[in-house]
Amino acid sequence: MFKRLLSVAVALVLFAVLFPVFLNAAYAAEEALLAAAVEEAGNAREEAAPAGIDFRQKLNAIVTDMKRERQEQSAMAVEAYTRYMPSSGAHDMSGDVGVVDSAAEYSYAFKAFDKLPVQFGLKTKYIGVDNSTGVKLPAKMTGLTIGVETTFPFFKLDKTYVRVGAYPSFFGENWSMEASTFRLPSRFFLIHEANDKLILIAGVAVYPRFRQSVWPIAGFLYKPNNRLSFSITPERPNVSYKLSERLTVFAVADASYGEYEVKKDGRDNAILQYKEYSLGTGLTYKLNNSVDITLDGGAAFNRYFKYRDSLGKVNVKNGGYVELRTEIKL
Repeated sequence: MFKRLLSVAVALVLFAVLFPVFLNAAYAAEEALLAAAVEEAGNAREEAAPAGIDFRQKLNAIVTDMKRERQEQSAMAVEAYTRYMPSSGAHDMSGDVGVVDSAAEYSYAFKAFDKLPVQFGLKTKYIGVDNSTGVKLPAKMTGLTIGVETTFPFFKLDKTYVRVGAYPSFFGENWSMEASTFRLPSRFFLIHEANDKLILIAGVAVYPRFRQSVWPIAGFLYKPNNRLSFSITPERPNVSYKLSERLTVFAVADASYGEYEVKKDGRDNAILQYKEYSLGTGLTYKLNNSVDITLDGGAAFNRYFKYRDSLGKVNVKNGGYVELRTEIKL
């Protein structure tokens, strides 16, 4: 038991050391991109990388799904989460802002033409806003996404694959599906299995009609043994340790950004940007071979709601969050 606790402590310490390094590297890449963008679009420096296009397809789950697809097995999954961030004050103005962020997705992996592995996903997203500041914010922002991804070998390089995905989406309020809310995000990246323990990932995500439309994807997955795992990628970088066959403890970070078309001061097409960072820890409990339940919590910081056309901005003070996530694999 002492060795287990020591391993957990070491893993969490490594996460605390590695994540800032990784985040600083990501920010450095971001700053290089934004420096060129600032000349064309002011205030772009305050943006963060957009949230994961489809939240179930976390990069640390891609390889497992990819292997199952290569084995010609079809699979279905349903995942849902709700994140609650209690009301926090706003900088430089009176009033508070509270946020409830929730999403649900159904996905299905299969073989097209008995050869090409394809993953189909349908996702809904809801962000509820409780706002008492002087800047008018919508009561909710919504998203609807249909995603399609496929994987194929990268020429003849051993254990190297290309993952390509497109995600037709509508980002608005009140579940609007108007043409002006339509976006077509996509991502392209390479997956290289260096060995049984280390997987390298590199590529690019493209968000047409967003303020910053191109973002790098880079990271690695490292599993030195059956209990300890490092997933240092742009989407929810984390370190996890299996305490038992059913229970896993982890530390996780997140950086998300989204743009939604909403109504503001008589305008039907105002673009509202929402950004947040978070850092927390939690537990995953494997209820059975099909169902995982995850509970985590921690700090939410560097948050804002900002209208792109200088229609107002609310900088939300640092606060906490708690999140419940359920995944069912069939």
